[in-house]
Amino acid sequence: MKRQKVFEFVHAFVYKHLGWSDEEYNSRLLGWSDVEYNSRLFGDLGFDSLDLTELVMALEKEFSVKINDVCVDSWKTVEDVVNTVCRLIP
Repeated sequence: MKRQKVFEFVHAFVYKHLGWSDEEYNSRLLGWSDVEYNSRLFGDLGFDSLDLTELVMALEKEFSVKINDVCVDSWKTVEDVVNTVCRLIP
């Protein structure tokens, strides 16, 4: 249950925070339903370091967790994010 909730939060963050329009999704060959566990943050989803920092802050606030830099530095995919947050949620 919490795994799905974390995934849905990350999914919504990607869509809303990065401000992708339908045209941008199409140009990336991605769509709302194509943000998957194996989507690469910096490749497929177009994250930069500021986006990652803002995702961390949003996750910490939403799930009342503290995410350390070592964990964040290891993130490559959405699944990495979800796994980290799920481990930290009591």
